[in-house]
Parts: sequence; structure tokens; C-alpha cells
Amino acid sequence: LNSKSHRMRALHLARRLAISRGLRPLCSETTVPLPLEVYHRLSEHTLQNIQEVLEEFADTKRDVEVDYAADVLSFSVGEHAFVLNKQTPNKQLWLSSPVRGPLRYDLCISAAAWLNTRDKHDLLLA
Repeated sequence: LNSKSHRMRALHLARRLAISRGLRPLCSETTVPLPLEVYHRLSEHTLQNIQEVLEEFADTKRDVEVDYAADVLSFSVGEHAFVLNKQTPNKQLWLSSPVRGPLRYDLCISAAAWLNTRDKHDLLLA
């Protein structure tokens, strides 16, 4: 595994541990404007890292497909198709899930996480 994958997995494990101990990411800067260039850089970085992890997973499974083009990450696991994409006008990431329905995520800089707009769960822990 490369260092990006190690960092993503370490971050994922640290967040899971924090949440298991009752610590939830909080976002206090919801009124702070996010510059568009920062949104683009961080959202693309997130999509590319998720793509890498999914492709590594797909290499070990037959029924997993991954495609990333034009800021849209599509992946399927068996019969279930998911789409994660940028929503630039809202500066969000949107996940279309056949399991949980549509989900929207705002970037929370203080929590270093994309948090769901409804229940504040972390995209990388979903």
C-alpha cells in the first residue's frame, strides 16, 4: 500500500476510535465562507483518495467496479450502484446511495471532515 492509502486508513481508524469513545466531529465554522479554489482542491483530493481505496478494494473482488471522470466517482458493489460527486454551487459532496438514499456533505475545516448536512456523520465513516 502507498503512503496515501496508509494516511487515509489511519485517519479513518482515528475517527472511528474517537466516535466509539463518544467524540463526534463538530463544526463551528458553518458561517465561514469557503473559498472556491479551496473547495475544488479539497473535494478533488477527497474524491481521488476515495477512488484509490475503492480501486484497491476492487482489485481483490470480482463484483466491484470503479469509475472516476469529470468530478463524478461512480462505483458499484454487486447490484448496488453509488455515485459521489461535487456540487460546486453548494460547495458540497453528494452521495447517491441505494442503501441510504441521497446524502449531502459540507466540509468542516475544524473537524477535517466532510460532514452530513442532516445528522453530521462523517463521509469517510459512512
